[in-house]
Amino acid sequence: MKRHFNKDAKPTLIVLVSSIREDSINKFLFPAPEGYSESKYITYNSKDLFEKILTKFDEEGFNVWLQVDPGKADLIELAEITFKQYGHHTCVKGFGVDLEWWKVNEEKEGHGSKISDDDAKKLVKKVRSINPNYTVFTKHWDAKYMPETYRDGMIFVDDSQDLHTLSNAKSEFKEWAEKFKDNPVFFQIGYKDDEHLWIKSPIDFAQEIINEVTKKNKHVGIIWVDFTLKEALQLM
Repeated sequence: MKRHFNKDAKPTLIVLVSSIREDSINKFLFPAPEGYSESKYITYNSKDLFEKILTKFDEEGFNVWLQVDPGKADLIELAEITFKQYGHHTCVKGFGVDLEWWKVNEEKEGHGSKISDDDAKKLVKKVRSINPNYTVFTKHWDAKYMPETYRDGMIFVDDSQDLHTLSNAKSEFKEWAEKFKDNPVFFQIGYKDDEHLWIKSPIDFAQEIINEVTKKNKHVGIIWVDFTLKEALQLM
């Protein structure tokens, strides 16, 4: 994808290092690091799924944010565990939380939980205590779930899908870019529900989005979802 854009563009990925179980327990996809064990809302995998690929990303000079789907687990603890396991990788640039899967059973509407200014500030402080150069992203398709005013050290990720038309996609993403104009923003695109928008040319679709959102924000990242990434790459 980088070849089609600005020569200064940085190959960037979000690596999802945990999944959420039906009982709202966060399951890390690696064994428990030394000093940690399973707890009420945190469990682990028997094998490490990411060490080899993160080493490859180190070699290739990629930028990687490590994301969790937290369930009811404590965000500070999740960040500590994540960087205990993978903080030695040079590709790692920060930590991310998909708010759609945070305390999901405690929200009547079933779309996760809003993060407060105070919780966002505490999370950024913790992550920066591990590495002062790290940043934190929060992800959702609805801006009301983002911290109301806290912005320091934050990236805001829009994962809207089922956008219907290109015009609607550009309008929605442009609005997000403007709302968070003083911070970097990422747009997670390429969903199956939007295949009719990108199937003829994934790069042209991405370029249309970039052209629109950079009118309002110059710090933009495009993340293509893994569900269709192989198909999209074959069309580039």
